Amino acid sequence: NLSYKLNNNNKISFRNMFNVNTEDQVTVREGQDIAASGLDRKAYAIFYNQNLLYTGQLIGEHLFEKAKNLKVKWVLGYSDITRDIPDFRRLRYNRVPSANNENPYIAFLTTNASPNDAGRFYSNLDESVYSGSVDFSLPLDIKGKKSTLKFGYYYQSRVRDFNVRVLGNVINSTTYFNPDLLRLGIGDIFNPTNFMDSTGFSIAESTNKSDSYDASSSLNSGYAMLDMKLTVRLRAVFGVRVEAFSQNVYAESNSNVPTDITRSNVDVLPSLNLAYELSQKSNLRFAASQTLSRPEFRELAPFSFFDFNNFVEIVGNSELQRAKITNLDLRYELFPGNGQLISGSVFFKHFQNPIEQTLNSDIGGGTLSTTYRNATSATNFGLELEYRKSFEFIGAWFNRLTLATNLALIQSEVNLE
Repeated sequence: NLSYKLNNNNKISFRNMFNVNTEDQVTVREGQDIAASGLDRKAYAIFYNQNLLYTGQLIGEHLFEKAKNLKVKWVLGYSDITRDIPDFRRLRYNRVPSANNENPYIAFLTTNASPNDAGRFYSNLDESVYSGSVDFSLPLDIKGKKSTLKFGYYYQSRVRDFNVRVLGNVINSTTYFNPDLLRLGIGDIFNPTNFMDSTGFSIAESTNKSDSYDASSSLNSGYAMLDMKLTVRLRAVFGVRVEAFSQNVYAESNSNVPTDITRSNVDVLPSLNLAYELSQKSNLRFAASQTLSRPEFRELAPFSFFDFNNFVEIVGNSELQRAKITNLDLRYELFPGNGQLISGSVFFKHFQNPIEQTLNSDIGGGTLSTTYRNATSATNFGLELEYRKSFEFIGAWFNRLTLATNLALIQSEVNLE
C-alpha cells in the first residue's frame, strides 16, 4: 500500500490486498436410516475448496481552496474472486442390520453416473468486479450555521463465469462385474487395478448443462446529502440516493433450452438522521432510511448443489425479486466522563419481499431440496444497550484499560404467505 502526498491539498494512494482462504474437510456419517430403508449406512464426503480474493484501489484526494474549499475524492477499483473446488468426492455404503453386525457394508454403485453415489464434482468460479466513484464535499454557511453539502456518483460492474463438471464411478457390466469389489473399504475400492476390464469399474460423465452459468450486473448510482444545524441543539443529515441496477444470468437447461434471467430496477432511497443535544453529555438520535437487498447470482441460477453436511440439495430460483427494507432507529446516548458511554436504542425494520431459503420436498432417497423465494414480508424489532467504562479512576496504570459490553434483544418474524 502506497500513498504519495503531492502537496498539502493533493494526495494519491494505492491500496491492494490478496487473500487466500481454503477449507479441507472430511465428513463421515454413520448410523441407521430409520425413516427410509432401515439399512445401516456409512457415507463419506471429501471436500476441499480454495477462495482467492484480490482487491485494489487507486484513490485521489484533492482540496480546492479557491473553490470555497471544495473537497474531491475519487476511487478506481478492481477485484478478482476465484473459488475452486478441484475434487469433491462422495461415497456411501449400506448393509442389512443384524444382531451381531456380521453383514458386510456394500458400496452403492450402479451402471449410471450420479454425483451423490461415488461421484466426483469439479467447479470453478471466476468473477471480476470493476468500480469507480467520485465524491464532492462543499462547506456552506446557511443563515450563519456551518453546513456541508455532499454529492457523488458510483459505478460497479460484475462479470462472473461458473463452470462445473461432474463424473461418477460406475459398474462396467452387471453381467461380468465382480461384486466382491463393492465390499472393499474407501481406501481400496477405487484402486486403479479395479478399472482394468468389464469385471470392475469405469468413469462416466453426469454433467448437466444447467450446472454452469454466466452472469453479469451493473450499478449506476448518484446521491446528494446535506449536513446542517437546524437549531443550536438540533443537527440534521438528510439526502437521497438513486440506484439504477441491472442483472443478467444466462444458463441452459438439460434440454438445450436457454434460460436468460434479466432484472432491471431504478430505486430512489431516501435517508434522514437527526441528532438533538439534550445536554453537553447526552444526545438523542433518530435515523430513518430505505435500503435494498438484491438476489445474488447463485440464488438466481438454476444450478443445483448437494450439501452433504446438511443432506439437502440447494437449487436457485430464477423468479427472485429484490427486497426493500425500511429502517427506523431511536437512540439515547449519555457520556458520563472521558471514555465512558451509556446508550440505549430501539430499532425496527420492515422487509418487503425478503429473500428466504425454504424447503421444497423430498426428491428421493431421503434427500430434501431447498431453494430461495421471496416471502411476502418480514419484520425485525429490537432493543440494544451499550456500556463503555474507562478504568482510569483506579490510577494512572489503568488509564488505557476500557470495558465495553453490548446487549441486544431482537424479535424477527417472516410472513411466507
